[in-house]
Amino acid sequence: MSYQKIFREWIDYNHKLNINSYLEDFCRCIKPGAHILDLGCGSGEPIDRYLSKRGFEVSAIDECADFINYAQNLQLDNVTFKVADILKLKSNEMYDAIILHDVLWHFPHQDQLKLLQEIYLMLNEGGRCLFTHGKSYGVIKGEMFKNEFIYYGFEEIKLRSYIEELGFKIDRWELDHYENENNYRELVAIIER
Repeated sequence: MSYQKIFREWIDYNHKLNINSYLEDFCRCIKPGAHILDLGCGSGEPIDRYLSKRGFEVSAIDECADFINYAQNLQLDNVTFKVADILKLKSNEMYDAIILHDVLWHFPHQDQLKLLQEIYLMLNEGGRCLFTHGKSYGVIKGEMFKNEFIYYGFEEIKLRSYIEELGFKIDRWELDHYENENNYRELVAIIER
C-alpha cells in the first residue's frame, strides 16, 4: 500500500468526511463501553473520533507511522493508537468488535483469508466485525491522489461462502451501498462470531 505517499492529501480529505450510516448501525449492535479493534485506522478520523465520542474503548492500528502520529495528536478519549503490521497481528486480547473499513481488499487473497481467520479468533462470542470490500474477482488497479493502488477483489459469493465456513453468521451483506454521490461501497458486511 502507498498511504505513506498520500498522507497529507488523505488527512485533508478524510477529516471532512461524515460517518456512514452503516457504521452507526454497527455501533447500535455493540454494548456500551465495548472494546473495539480498528484495523487500518489511518488518521483516526472520522471513525475513531466517532467511536470515542460514543464511549467505546478503541485499540486502533495502522502501519503508516505518519497516520498514527497524527491520530495520537487528536488526543481522543479511550483510544490507543499503535503502529503495527496488520498481517502480523497475533493477539491474546479479545474484542467485542473489529472494524476493517476500506482495508481488507488491499491485501492479496491469501492474506485476506488468514486475516479473517485471525479476526474470528480475536472476537468474543457474539462479537461483530464490520468490513467493506469489492464485489468483483481479480487484481484491480486504481488511483488515489495520483498514486496507483492495487486491490484484490473476491467474487462476492465466494467471499461470503468462506466467511460462513469460518463460522461467522452474516448480519448484513449489502451490495452497492450508496451513502451519497461521493460515498459508495461495493460491499458492506457485518458478520458475527
